[in-house]
Amino acid sequence: MLVPVLTLQPILENVFVHGIEGMEAGAVVTLTIEHVLDGVRVSIADNGMGMSEETRNSLLQMDEGATDSRSGGGGQSTGIGTYNVFRRLELYYGRADLVDIYSEPGQGTTVMIRIPNIVVQSEKDR
Repeated sequence: MLVPVLTLQPILENVFVHGIEGMEAGAVVTLTIEHVLDGVRVSIADNGMGMSEETRNSLLQMDEGATDSRSGGGGQSTGIGTYNVFRRLELYYGRADLVDIYSEPGQGTTVMIRIPNIVVQSEKDR
């Protein structure tokens, strides 16, 4: 199944940079891809720092200027990579309901992406 380029890389990168970076041992990252009735479900999960409800909502509302409060060293991340992935999926599939984030501070994060079972017209065919 075709998906837009650079869909998974920024999310997986965020797992390492924001979720599990400070863990010396016991970090677990899980990537699950499964065929479901209406397409494919991609789940990226970690057992790291998690994020606040405010950050989660900001990312899901595709707020381009969202501050990612998971950055542990006092630095801040704009969330632009995540914003770009979510926006690219919305534009590519014509739907805004393809991503969910489940997270609690100290409990890890799961990003769930639904890839619909539709044929998207390629750029060269337009």
